[in-house]
Amino acid sequence: MKTKQIKRIKENIELKDYQKMMSVLKGGYDGRKPNTLKNLSRAITICFFTGSRLNECQSLRGSHIRELIQDRQTKTDISKTSVERKLYASDNFAKALSQLFNLDTLKNDDRVICSARGDNSGINNITFIQQVNRFIHYTLGDGYSSHSMRQSLITSMSKKSSIKVISKFMAIDTKTVNNYISPSEEDIINCMVR
Repeated sequence: MKTKQIKRIKENIELKDYQKMMSVLKGGYDGRKPNTLKNLSRAITICFFTGSRLNECQSLRGSHIRELIQDRQTKTDISKTSVERKLYASDNFAKALSQLFNLDTLKNDDRVICSARGDNSGINNITFIQQVNRFIHYTLGDGYSSHSMRQSLITSMSKKSSIKVISKFMAIDTKTVNNYISPSEEDIINCMVR
């Protein structure tokens, strides 16, 4: 007889969780190398503010960061779905990016996430996803993953915007948007009518 697998609750990563992760990274995170800390800080910041997948984040270049900081928007290709997506930068996101990137030394073709070899080479997607998720579990515990930032952003946006707008912002269909929306415990408690 098969044992039934319990579907675990996927938690949202909120602002306090993002701040906690950034604080841990600034403190050194378990003796990790500077390049690892830099890559983690960049990926978590970009994913938190844009809801991007980690492989989308890995495809970004210096030109995208420059445009996000200066013009507050940029276009990028999403290889998973073969579509173009426009990323937008709020004041808070642009400020966070300015703290992580030096525009004076950032070249347009520089990878946002790169290996420590110094040759502007990338990191294997699976290796990087595992690295980020290990850090998130270390910092926030079970129930959280890199995808929690995407889920959290979509859930937050759903309280202020239509599914159609979110669909366009995230470059995904409306059915997928609905699948991502995950109300918080507070949302559930506040909607109780009896």
